[in-house]
Amino acid sequence: MRRGSQTRLFIGLTLLWFSTGCSTSPLAKQRPGIPSGIHGLNIEEDTTSESPEFLNRVEGLTHYLTSRSLELRGKPTDSLKHLEAAAKADPSQETVVVHAARRFLQKKKTDKAIEVLRLGQAANPESVTTYEWLGLAYQQANQPDEAVAAFKTALAKPHPTLISIRALAKLHAAAKRFDDAFKVLETALTKDEREPEFWLGIADLYRDTGLAARAKMDKIKAGITTSLDKANTLNPENPLTIHRLADYYKIWGENEKAIALFIQLIELNPGLLNVREQLADLYLRADKTQDATKQLEAILRERPTN
Repeated sequence: MRRGSQTRLFIGLTLLWFSTGCSTSPLAKQRPGIPSGIHGLNIEEDTTSESPEFLNRVEGLTHYLTSRSLELRGKPTDSLKHLEAAAKADPSQETVVVHAARRFLQKKKTDKAIEVLRLGQAANPESVTTYEWLGLAYQQANQPDEAVAAFKTALAKPHPTLISIRALAKLHAAAKRFDDAFKVLETALTKDEREPEFWLGIADLYRDTGLAARAKMDKIKAGITTSLDKANTLNPENPLTIHRLADYYKIWGENEKAIALFIQLIELNPGLLNVREQLADLYLRADKTQDATKQLEAILRERPTN
C-alpha cells in the first residue's frame, strides 16, 4: 500500500473513532450561569462583586489599558486623558496615580498633577511615594510651604526615600533654615533602611548642608561618618558602592575603615591598580611600610615600565 493511501486510511479511521465516541458518550448536564464555551460547563455568576469599589477598579483598569494602547499607537494626548480617567476612577492604584502625575508634570500641568495626587493621598494615606510626588508637584507649582508639608509627612513614615529627605533638606537650606535642614538629616538617621546607597546619599546631604551652612567640620564629619558606618554595616556587595564608601572614609580620615574596604576591592579584582595605589598611600600614612611595599610591588609587576 502506498504512503498516501496509508495516510488517508489513518485519517479516516481517526475521524470514524471520534464520531463514534461523540455519538455514544452522554452529553453533560447543563448548569446555570454564563456559558463558558464548553458544553455542560458554565461560569457561575458572581452577583456580590458589583460593589462601587469593584466597579471603580474595573473602570480604572479599562481606562488604563486604553491609555497604554493609545500611547503605543503614538497618541500621547488621548493616552493622557485616559490615564487621568484611570487615576480618578481608582485612585487607590498608586502606580497609575504617580504615572499620571509624572506625565502632567512633564507637560508643566502642575494643577492636574496635584489633583490626581491629592486623590491618591486620600485613597492611600500611608503611601510615601504619593506624598513625595505631591511635594515635587508643589515645588514645581512654586508652593514651597505646601511642598514642605508634603515632604514632612513622607519623612514621618517608617521608610521615606532620598527624594523627600533631599528635597526637604534643600528647601530648608535655600531658605537659610539650616537648623531645620540638619533636623531632617537627624530624623533620617533614625530610619531602618537596608540599602547602603541610601546612607551614602545621607552622607552627601550632610556634606552639602554643612558646607552651605558653614557649619563646624566636627558636626559635618559626625553626620557623615554615622551615615557611612550605617552603609558599611550592611556589607555592600556592589564594587562601585564599596569603592565610593572607601573613598569617603579616606577623605574624612577614617583610614582603617578605608583600608579594609580597599582590600575587599582588591580581593574582588586584583587588577585594580588605582585601588592598590590608594591602599599603598594609606599604608604609608599609617607607617605600615611593609604593607605599602607589597602593594607597590604588585603595581610594578602589572606596569613594569613605570
